Amino acid sequence: MSISYERKNVTRKEIEDILAIQEDWITDKKGKDIRPAKLSRTISAFANTNGGDVYVGIAHRDDKTKYYWDGFDNEEQMNQHIDVVTNMFLSYEDYSIEVYKSAMDSTYVLHIVTHKTQKIIYASDGKAYVRHGVQNTPCDTDEKLMRLHLDKGLSSYEDEYTQSNLDDLKNSEVLCNFLSKVAPTTTPYDWLRRQKVMNSNAQISVAGVLLYDECPQATLPKQSAIKILRYHTEESEGTRETLDNGFPLTIEGDIYSLIHSAVQKTKEIVETSGVVTMATKKYESMRIMSLEGSVVFKNDGFTATKDGKPDSKAFRGVLDESLDTLKLAEVYNRHKSELAYPYLDGKKRFCRAVVCLSFNRAIKLYESYGNRY
Repeated sequence: MSISYERKNVTRKEIEDILAIQEDWITDKKGKDIRPAKLSRTISAFANTNGGDVYVGIAHRDDKTKYYWDGFDNEEQMNQHIDVVTNMFLSYEDYSIEVYKSAMDSTYVLHIVTHKTQKIIYASDGKAYVRHGVQNTPCDTDEKLMRLHLDKGLSSYEDEYTQSNLDDLKNSEVLCNFLSKVAPTTTPYDWLRRQKVMNSNAQISVAGVLLYDECPQATLPKQSAIKILRYHTEESEGTRETLDNGFPLTIEGDIYSLIHSAVQKTKEIVETSGVVTMATKKYESMRIMSLEGSVVFKNDGFTATKDGKPDSKAFRGVLDESLDTLKLAEVYNRHKSELAYPYLDGKKRFCRAVVCLSFNRAIKLYESYGNRY
């Protein structure tokens, strides 16, 4: 590539602003004496992570907290640094170069803007680097390089091959049941090869194990199960201390049954908790919530009905003292399409819902009867 860059004269104020920029995960500053090969590590790290800016010709004091302008005497001194950058990229779209000329002493600083690239960019030493904080870390093992491939989307974890082979899978009940529904009939070998989840050495990919193994968790421990957690808290996030007894629950199996079992188990937990949630809607200072299940708290003046008759097994609710039945009817008419159980009973206007000024207050009343929300 030919060398191409922009030139700009910078004032004292602009120099001060540049010097005030601190190094971080997307900014680095290098003295003019840095070797081009070492500079390429920073360029590689930025390109392989989230991009960043490199200023060459800015040095720091011994305490590494303050920077000073230490520019090149002329543009020719920067040529090797510019060459190493341009030779690392296939496209001009992946980077840009600016040369700043100081209005104070006519020295030069090289500013390199590196964009995050789709492909892996290697430094002059043949290694790919990634940016961690203010450090450039080499991907010097197969595992680190594979992680970089995955992070960039150049390969997928599901396409990796496992230690599982055809012999482990060909008699799987999951695979046999699946093949029994395939027309025309085929063999496990032909099917797995055609679906590209088995290679020529009969090794099964991660996707193949997840789809057709009876217990993928044996091959992919800690990577293929679902954990269900339930917290007893009013906070937006749960903690270990607020985790309910008996949780977390671990769901295992092939991916079809895994999803089905997880959904079914979650549904059971919600339904047996005594609460069926719906969108909580604000009406002035009130909240409406539809509830189903065991008795929450009783009030003779407000009883749920079913098919027009009082239902002792259905939910019994309480109406806040500040609301009368006419107000309840008004609230219902406004939000009846959102209520899960909108039963009304003629003139009495009973509604299978809770209307209260404070949901937290309702929960406290509920728990005061020895229940748990």
